[in-house]
Amino acid sequence: MGKVVAKRIRGGTFFKLLLIGSVVTHILATLLVMISVALGLFEPTQAGEPIPILKSELFLLIYLVVGAIFAVPIWAGIFWLSLYPGIWVYSIFRPTEIHYREF
Repeated sequence: MGKVVAKRIRGGTFFKLLLIGSVVTHILATLLVMISVALGLFEPTQAGEPIPILKSELFLLIYLVVGAIFAVPIWAGIFWLSLYPGIWVYSIFRPTEIHYREF
């Protein structure tokens, strides 16, 4: 088994990892909710009144697009600001190791 040791992870690389992970998770979670609403597993309500299926699907589709474009990058930036300094300091004392298997 081979090993790669990285002294530091760059800030941009870490932000890209957070961004891609957040966008993929947002898309999968929203699609799961859309499919469950379409299959009738639950009925979304607004102020106690059921929302028609087409209106709720349209809302979730808009949520999917707007969230992926605006909300997720903002949250990835907040996570990056809160996590990266600690990872940077930690990497001073213990470098990041990646183990791989050659095929």
